[in-house]
Parts: sequence; structure tokens; C-alpha cells
Amino acid sequence: MKKTSFYCLIILLFALLGIGLYYLHHQYTNALFIQTPEHKIRLSYEVADTPEKQTIGLMYRQKIPDDYGMIFLFPETKTIYMWMKNTYIPLDMIFFDETGKITHIHQNAKPHDLSIISSENPAKGVIEVNAGFVNTHKIAVGHQVILSAINN
Repeated sequence: MKKTSFYCLIILLFALLGIGLYYLHHQYTNALFIQTPEHKIRLSYEVADTPEKQTIGLMYRQKIPDDYGMIFLFPETKTIYMWMKNTYIPLDMIFFDETGKITHIHQNAKPHDLSIISSENPAKGVIEVNAGFVNTHKIAVGHQVILSAINN
């Protein structure tokens, strides 16, 4: 009887390990691209696709990888309002329309700042990345976000 329990435990551990590895692989292999005149930038991302995830965003994170971001997609094009409440890292915010065209960029949003950050124009979504990402990669208004959810 003990031998059977041991084998069941081993199978369960491998199953949990497999689920965990699948989750990590899935979470960190989502990729979008930003096309500039000079190059195409690859960015791994996670999606804030529920009201709860959109409310929390990148709050409470101490750091994120350099080539990583969070994307917020909204059902309709509208003026988007963001803030930095409970956000510990400075961020660049890249707003884009329903075609993926970048319409506004807010650079170096300050941690914990409660000021409203607006898309300034109707937008379909926003990508939050580490502050400095926009300058490093020379991203500008008019460049293109390439993501199957908006480009199909």
C-alpha cells in the first residue's frame, strides 16, 4: 500500500511540475513587436485581460525584465486613463489605436504618482514597459505595434 502511495505522489509531483513549466513557458513566450523605420523590437508580455488584472496591472512588482511588458486591450476605442498607484518601478506607457499605430507615449511615469496619465486621444490599448525602453529603442508616435489581437 505504501509503495502505491509513493508512486501516486511521484506522478502528482511530475504533473504539477509540468503544469508549472507550461504556465511559465506560456506566460513568457507571448511576443509582440514594435516596428520602427530602423528595426522590429520583440517584447514578451502578459495581458491584463480581466477587470481585476487591469486594476492591478504592474502594481507591487519590484522589477520586470528589460524586454517585457504588460498590455491592456480594451473592447472599444476610448480615451484611456492610467496612474501609478502602488507601482514600484518607473514605466513608459505606449498607447496605440485599433490598427496598432502608436498614438501617444508617456515616458518615465513616476512610481506611486497618483496623477492621471491620459492617452490624449482615443486608443485601443496601452503597453507598459520599463522606463527608458522607448528611448533605448527609439520608439515614436506613428510606429506600429504588431500583435495578432489587433492586426487581424
